[in-house]
Amino acid sequence: MLKHDPESANNFQLLQDFYPLIMETKQYAFGSSAYRTAFDYHLETYPHPPTDEEEDEGNTMEYEHVVSLVDILNITEKLEEAVEIVRRGQRWLQGRGEQKYWDTFEDDREYAVDTEEGGNELDIGLRHRLALLRLRLGNDEEAFVSVLVENLVLMIGPHRRDTPA
Repeated sequence: MLKHDPESANNFQLLQDFYPLIMETKQYAFGSSAYRTAFDYHLETYPHPPTDEEEDEGNTMEYEHVVSLVDILNITEKLEEAVEIVRRGQRWLQGRGEQKYWDTFEDDREYAVDTEEGGNELDIGLRHRLALLRLRLGNDEEAFVSVLVENLVLMIGPHRRDTPA
């Protein structure tokens, strides 16, 4: 179906319908390819996720689609690519897709708490996945930072920049 209708290949809602089948039949190579193609299409075509004011049927990427792609990449041992998807996917979902300069950093300072160079929020589910990916890559320090931040956020809530230091 995706071969006969190329526009459908970029529709995450359709891909998500196939996700259980992809996982059950262990078609991970197909899944990672299809999801990555749609992911790249969205980042190149749309500057930000759809808003309530915008009606664009083609702009279908949401949080759960980023998670699905990260999970497939983790299963297929494409760990560096999965880290890239976590970082770029969350950035795009926050409407910061144009901030490509973050891709030049090898660490996760973009999502560090209260630093001069970062401090952007990272969804707790993606932060958890990022910590696991960093551990699997042997980046124990980066993993520890992600886990520490995750625990702080859970204990005190999202950080606030408007409170005095």
